[in-house]
Amino acid sequence: MASSDDRREKTPLLPRKERHDKTPSFSVARARIVSVVIPVLTLSAAGANSVMMTQYIVAKLSDKNGLTSNETARPPCQVEANDSRAREADEIEAEASQFLTNLGFSLCGPAFITCLLFGSYGDYIGRRLNLILPAFTYLARMAITVLIVRLNLDLSYFYLAYSVEGLGGSWFAMLVGLFSLTADINKTKSGRTFWMTLISCSTTVTTAGANVAVGYLIKQVGFFYASLLLLGMMGLSFVIVLFSLQETLPSEKRPRSLGNNPLLYIRRIVSFYLFDGTLRRRATFCICMAVFIFGVSSEINLGSLDSLYQLGRPFCWDSTQIGNYIAIRSAGAPFLGTLLLKLLQNCLPEEKIGLLCILSQAVAMTFEAFIKVDWYFYFVPVLLIPESSFCPIVRSLMSVLAGADQQGALFASIAIMESLCQLVTTTGFNKIYALTVSYMPGAVYLVMASFGYTSLILFCIYFCIRERPTQQHELVINSPEGEKKLLPTIES
Repeated sequence: MASSDDRREKTPLLPRKERHDKTPSFSVARARIVSVVIPVLTLSAAGANSVMMTQYIVAKLSDKNGLTSNETARPPCQVEANDSRAREADEIEAEASQFLTNLGFSLCGPAFITCLLFGSYGDYIGRRLNLILPAFTYLARMAITVLIVRLNLDLSYFYLAYSVEGLGGSWFAMLVGLFSLTADINKTKSGRTFWMTLISCSTTVTTAGANVAVGYLIKQVGFFYASLLLLGMMGLSFVIVLFSLQETLPSEKRPRSLGNNPLLYIRRIVSFYLFDGTLRRRATFCICMAVFIFGVSSEINLGSLDSLYQLGRPFCWDSTQIGNYIAIRSAGAPFLGTLLLKLLQNCLPEEKIGLLCILSQAVAMTFEAFIKVDWYFYFVPVLLIPESSFCPIVRSLMSVLAGADQQGALFASIAIMESLCQLVTTTGFNKIYALTVSYMPGAVYLVMASFGYTSLILFCIYFCIRERPTQQHELVINSPEGEKKLLPTIES
């Protein structure tokens, strides 16, 4: 039997540390890479598909009405404005605009319900499902689109494709997962802003390349091979999500489940604005959401509107010209905007950078409304350079105010409002375009600019009412017993 001295010899001088805080089982570097690759493939393919769909619908309606015998030629552009064929071409543009509006309803309706019922679940079950589900429905939607184009089916089958995408939450649900994942691995406001901007930038740069490729394929070999390219991108993205994405929300950091009552999860989504915290805190969340709504409304439907605008008179662009322009606008501006953000973060807070962003958007929309000459379009991407950081900045401002276990619910609330914005603005802006296309096609851009100026005013109000996030520090003092204690202190 060992003596007490022997036992004391074997006793460690320092107690072993209990591992209450488990080391994350995921690689931060891998999570960051995958979080950029997923939208690069999925969202860029979806953006290119939106532009392709506008051209496909206009081409099919033109062919149906006997205005053109192929998918890219547009003879009405060569005739006078008072010619009957020119008036018929304007009517086709209006009809295409209305059809795109109806497709928006079939997508945004299911997506809204999906985000409302399941958006908050990401805080309990992790981030992977928020990405796997929309990646799968994106793939299904693109597969149906390929079949429609290949078999030359009626345009009404697109309602099925868009509804399937909506059931998975579409890009709204995907952004919930991506930005929640970003919040998990970036704890500072500047870090979250930069990585959210980087995700957006990488997506738009790839969208630019996809649009160039799609425009070339449409002109050379038709819509089928263009849609097949986008299907391949969607499929690759789904494989990466399924097999390479790691869970970034450890189980010990997840809140206790609220059970199977969906109303309790819905309450978590709206609690930021109605129930939780002080009146100033709730007002800060509400004004941030209002700033976001008016700001994002001006850009959420910009790609399809630009395509309609440029397809019609007096520009009459073909698919290659549209693809090249969208590539410059959606790649050059965000890339330079990300570099500008990194420079401005060294001398300005995110809030003041956000003011510059939304101002640039409003000015660009005002300018685009009065374009009469083709090459003037290329000033628009220059004016939009700062704007690319607007949405990431507002998301980041709201994210740092929410708790670490509330990120899924917060981004779900943003996604719900985005789906409503797309539903309302797709209906409203396309209707305005259809009513004004015959005498002022750029009128819709003035309405979009007014949204930007409204967001600018709301952002100024935000500075007056905002609640600053508190940071906790630990103060080390010596107790009377001679032991050191850690006391939390809070400073604004």
